[in-house]
Amino acid sequence: MTRVSDMKVTSHVGRDLLASAAVFKTEAAAVWEYVVNSLQYVDRGTVPRVSVNVLPTQRTITISDNGRGMSDRDLQHFFTMHGENLERLRGRAGRGKFGTGKAAAFGIAKCLRVDTVRDGLRNTVCLTRDMVERSDGKEVSLEWLTRNERVGEQNGTVVVIEDIVLSQIRTAPIIEYIERHLQAFRAITPEVAVNEHVCTYRQPEVESEQFFEPSPAQVETLGNVRLIVRVARAPLPDAEQGVIITAGPGNLVAVEKAGIEGKEFGPYLFGEIDVPALENPSIPIAPYDSTRSLQLNLEHPVTMVLVGFIGSKLEQVRAELVRRAKEARKGEQARRLEMQAQKIAELLNQDFNSVRDRLTNIRAVAARPG
Repeated sequence: MTRVSDMKVTSHVGRDLLASAAVFKTEAAAVWEYVVNSLQYVDRGTVPRVSVNVLPTQRTITISDNGRGMSDRDLQHFFTMHGENLERLRGRAGRGKFGTGKAAAFGIAKCLRVDTVRDGLRNTVCLTRDMVERSDGKEVSLEWLTRNERVGEQNGTVVVIEDIVLSQIRTAPIIEYIERHLQAFRAITPEVAVNEHVCTYRQPEVESEQFFEPSPAQVETLGNVRLIVRVARAPLPDAEQGVIITAGPGNLVAVEKAGIEGKEFGPYLFGEIDVPALENPSIPIAPYDSTRSLQLNLEHPVTMVLVGFIGSKLEQVRAELVRRAKEARKGEQARRLEMQAQKIAELLNQDFNSVRDRLTNIRAVAARPG
């Protein structure tokens, strides 16, 4: 007979939230967490527009968008620890799988304020680190500043990260981080500005690009996907190398280099692939973790096949580049040897002509009458 114990597995909500926040150690990582939500969750037909204002003297960063906004119920769900995003629950793949976004601000600051409008109703809440630390562990109470206030404003959300504790608040890394990741959202042509700077994804100059499809056996796991591998004209910075992997439009989950970054021509390669199969809910193992490390979990059955597929194609392209380089070097070496041979021949000819002229002069003198 099975006996049910009265012991339970429990969790301290406040500590969970702060532990999740520890992942977001920089202003760039924290800001991107809110920017990417703004880019993905917009009303149909709306071009995402996001404005990031960095105010170092006020120790504040504000992220404003024209997204779909949140109702009071949506806002409550947003602050549910480890609660899956409502869009994902409705079948729309996207970020929010681990429900850690609300913690991002506390990786760098002491206060988070969310002011949002949905269908003409405004809701504003505030959460501070002190409120989290003073919680009883079962729940953390939010401070409602505005609840269901009728307004004439368009849908949208303003996230305010206040009382930032970093020694310095840098704008340049935020811009660089956003621009690096905008590639995953090119299809929706987003508009993102950080202070007075308009962020744009600048694709490196491309020498060539190739398209690859998985084998029939790989298709059974990956689905009908297409890998694009591009060759840059010059070596790329580390942050721009590798294949960007999405699991649905705008759902950036990983960047895979497959170990070629340290090999000849490896830093020239970059590309992209969209693999919705990574979001298969029937597989209990997570394909990636909640740390936003952009690393795949190689224990996941889909990622095992995916990394093998990407790695083999990257190596194929790299090997071809190496082969061409060797042929070019051989051709250049042959050309140089030919030039050297011509110079030697010219020197020999000059020396031969000099000797011949001297011999002719000697014979001319010897032929004179004595």
